[in-house]
Amino acid sequence: MEHTTDSHELDVLYAQLQNEAASLDTIHEMLGSGKWTMDFDESGTMTHVNWSDDFRRMLGYHDADHQEHRRADERAD
Repeated sequence: MEHTTDSHELDVLYAQLQNEAASLDTIHEMLGSGKWTMDFDESGTMTHVNWSDDFRRMLGYHDADHQEHRRADERAD
């Protein structure tokens, strides 16, 4: 039997996801931390890394470094 998700269910799931994201933002802010994510393909190979601006600053990158890195990311996509 195929399960279909109706629009209301998707809205509820999206709202829950947004609440979780807001909670994580608050935790990172309280800790003075920065967010980052990594994406992997099915074989476990890392395919993409995303660092927030706060995380980049924690690592010592400055605005000029940040802008050049963003341009490099855009060229890679």
